[in-house]
Amino acid sequence: MTRPQLSNLEHELLQLCSTSPETTTTLHEEMLESPLERSVVESALRGLVDRGLMVTYRGVYAGVHRPRDGTPKDRVYQDDWWELTPAGQQAGWSE
Repeated sequence: MTRPQLSNLEHELLQLCSTSPETTTTLHEEMLESPLERSVVESALRGLVDRGLMVTYRGVYAGVHRPRDGTPKDRVYQDDWWELTPAGQQAGWSE
């Protein structure tokens, strides 16, 4: 089986979602090493879905949000959640 070619961002997103689904907001505002425009993050995530490496669904997040500025806040919001497929699990750790 041919391994998918992944950009650094795609690889990082697969690794960040490897243990549990994450929201776009959490990935964008808390987890990614380098701050990027949200539209760039969403485009990369949708590309991973198109390639069968992730699935997405809409859901509610309720919990403590820890943005890069270090100020934790309780938040409740609706967002897209991103979860790896078995192919995504393999691709995220195969490089």
